[in-house]
Amino acid sequence: MVTSIVRDVREPVVSAGAANLTTIRRPASLLAGRFYSLLALPDDQLAGGLTRHIHAEHDLSEPARYEAVLARLQAWLELDVEDRIVIGRAWERALDGLPLEYRARCREAERAVMMNGLTFGDFRALAAALPWLRQRDYLGASLEPSTALTGV
Repeated sequence: MVTSIVRDVREPVVSAGAANLTTIRRPASLLAGRFYSLLALPDDQLAGGLTRHIHAEHDLSEPARYEAVLARLQAWLELDVEDRIVIGRAWERALDGLPLEYRARCREAERAVMMNGLTFGDFRALAAALPWLRQRDYLGASLEPSTALTGV
């Protein structure tokens, strides 16, 4: 189950939903193994597993969510490019089935991780496999303060 992906407990978290989860503290290779296991499942079970993972990340505090997203993206970097594409598309489909609040929180955490927790090479490796990273508005919100300085 996906809940085992995020089960390594560092500190207790008050649950806002069904998941009693905390920051992911697994090495990327172990977490990548969990994603490989999900990829072996039929599409509906893959979607369900990723939806549970999204809920788990969503229910975390902001600092814990940052760590969880960092761990997830580092794990995705461990996947073969083809598998990264499949998991990325399945993740997007799972997000499509959830309220917009989930996508917004997910993107906010991913944006923070991209800007502060990963290298440019990591970003390129993820962007090559995950089209949503190449969308103009994906990092745009992070760049808005610089346009405020120019008055444009």
